Amino acid sequence: MPAHFRPNLIAAALSCAGIMIGSIGPWTSFLALERTGISECGVITLVLGISAAFALTPLLWRGVTPEVKNHYIGPLVGIAVLIVAVGNAACILQRGTEIAGRIIGPSVGWGLWLVMISAMVLSITSSTVAHMIRVQASDGFPRVQW
Repeated sequence: MPAHFRPNLIAAALSCAGIMIGSIGPWTSFLALERTGISECGVITLVLGISAAFALTPLLWRGVTPEVKNHYIGPLVGIAVLIVAVGNAACILQRGTEIAGRIIGPSVGWGLWLVMISAMVLSITSSTVAHMIRVQASDGFPRVQW
């Protein structure tokens, strides 16, 4: 395997942990009040993060063989979590009201920021891993399929 395979796989596994931690953390904050991700769509992102972690764990410990087909789960989960997180962030930012010329409303909490950043990292690193596995499966030469 190429030299940059293992660091990408470790970064993908750490981003799964970031998704899980961020899913439990606060997604919305307003003044001194916070609302956790579990009360929003955090359950969905938590389950997706756990499933991606379970899919990447065999690649981390056993190594990679071309027969292993779970390397596509990481990029798909990263994109799905990113869609859910960005959608929730947009909904949170639209909840503001205008009072005396200033918009007052909830802000995006650190948990949702962590989920969004971790989902981007998971998408990029696991896509790199999946691409390297496909190249290895094709004997080092990418094949063009028509």
